[in-house]
Amino acid sequence: MYSSTPQDILKNRDKTIVVTGAGQGIGAEIARSFVDRGCSVALIDYNRELGIEQEKNLGAAAKFFLCDLSDRVQVEQLANSLNLEYGAIDTIIHNARSPAREKEILANLENEWDLSVQVMLKHPILLNQLLMGSLKKSKNPSILFIGSTNGHFISQQPISYHVIKGALSQTVRYLAAEYAQHGVRVNLLNPGIVEVPGRTRRNPELFQKIVEAVIPLQRTVKASEIGSFCLFYASEEAKYLTGSSLDLDGGEHLKDHFHLMMNHITHTTCEMAK
Repeated sequence: MYSSTPQDILKNRDKTIVVTGAGQGIGAEIARSFVDRGCSVALIDYNRELGIEQEKNLGAAAKFFLCDLSDRVQVEQLANSLNLEYGAIDTIIHNARSPAREKEILANLENEWDLSVQVMLKHPILLNQLLMGSLKKSKNPSILFIGSTNGHFISQQPISYHVIKGALSQTVRYLAAEYAQHGVRVNLLNPGIVEVPGRTRRNPELFQKIVEAVIPLQRTVKASEIGSFCLFYASEEAKYLTGSSLDLDGGEHLKDHFHLMMNHITHTTCEMAK
C-alpha cells in the first residue's frame, strides 16, 4: 500500500536538493528532474559559465554555487554557504567526477590520482560531514552517490576512475551504518552506458549494434531516467532504504561478453570468407 497516491510519489515538494557536477550532462538532468517536481536545487560545479547557464535554464528554483571540489577550502566555504542559504537540506547527490584522462597507469598515478580521490571520494565525504547539521533538520534526509558499473567491470576509463567507483560501494555501506543514528539514509546508484542530450557518437550505427548485442534491453539509459531514480531515492517511498547499491544498466551485467564477442568475430569472419 502506498502512503500517498501514485501521482504524488515522486513530487518531492518543498525539498532542498544539492547536486554536484550539475553544470552539464547527468548532473544537469538530475537537477532538472527535481526542479520539475517543485524542489529547490543547489547547483554545484567548478565551471562558472556552465553553472550560470544551468541556473538560468532552470529558473528561480535553482541556484548556482561555484566550487572546485578538489580544493578543501572551497568545499568548506561551499558548506558554509549552503548551511546559511537553506538551513534544512533534504538530499545531497554526489555526481561530480574529476576530468581524469590519463590511461597509462604511471601517468595516472602521478598526475591525476590525488585529484580524482579528492573530487569523487574524499571531499564528498567531507561535504556530508559539514552539511550534517542541515541534513538532520530534514524529515527524510538522504545522500546518494552516483557511481558506475565501472565499479564492477574494466573499461576504457583510467585506473583512478575504476578504483574510486569500486570504493563507493563500501563507502556507502560504512556511511549508511554510521549516519543511521541521525536518520540519514545513504545509497548508491550505478548507471551503465548513459545517453546524454547533445552527446554524439563517432559511429552511431556500430554503437547501436554493440548495444543491442550486450544489453538485454537493447538501449542505453537516458540521463533523465537517472534523474527519475534519484527522485525515488529522495522520496518518502524510499524512507526505509539505506546502504543499497543498484545497477541501472538495462541488464548488461547479465551477459557473458567474452563469448558474445567471440560469436560476433566468428560470424564476421565467416561472412568475409564467403
